[in-house]
Amino acid sequence: MPLPALLASLVSGLCKSLQAELDGFFARLQQQAALVRHVSAQAFAQARAKLRADALPALDVIS
Repeated sequence: MPLPALLASLVSGLCKSLQAELDGFFARLQQQAALVRHVSAQAFAQARAKLRADALPALDVIS
């Protein structure tokens, strides 16, 4: 999973199941009405695990 997509999905706020959120996120990203599985929850978890925790505050552009 590419880093920009991972970060965008992390900051979008998860309300549903992880897989439902990922399917919806990538459908919106590609402007598709139908939900298509582009990334599995396992792939998301693997990409998230590669992020260094100390790098996340540097990515905070809001504050």
